[in-house]
Amino acid sequence: MLNFQTSTDELHTLKERKAARTGKPMEDSVFGPDQDHLRWSRFKNTAPETLFATVRDQVAICTSICWAR
Repeated sequence: MLNFQTSTDELHTLKERKAARTGKPMEDSVFGPDQDHLRWSRFKNTAPETLFATVRDQVAICTSICWAR
């Protein structure tokens, strides 16, 4: 699951950089504005208890939604 989370964060970062470079809005963002805290780059250095709770309560749900797209 964390490999998937890392990959989706990298994909989102690539899309952000492309949007910044071209001056166009980001297309098909992976994470919504309310999901930014779920990006691996944002929470990889948090306390283990917080990381576990976030993955258990929010990332698993987000992953299910992302796969449904």
